[in-house]
Amino acid sequence: MTRLPKRPLSVSTKEKILENFTIFLNSLEGKKEIDDFCLFFLSRTERLVLAKRLQIGIFLIKGYDYQQIGKALDTSPGTISRINEMLRKQ
Repeated sequence: MTRLPKRPLSVSTKEKILENFTIFLNSLEGKKEIDDFCLFFLSRTERLVLAKRLQIGIFLIKGYDYQQIGKALDTSPGTISRINEMLRKQ
């Protein structure tokens, strides 16, 4: 599991880090660069967690209910709900 630091970052630092992350992701071109990024920067567990969250979004868009998603992906209703809320805000 990913560990978070005990000392939280300032809001401005978080915003700048997330902005740089978005800029970096937008700069990736093609499958090889994306695959290299994922293999270099994300652990196997982090890749799986991200992939599951994306799959939850796909299932929600396709109309699956929480129980179906939870069973298919072994995930909690809370996780599904958070992703559903993010999709609704978009």
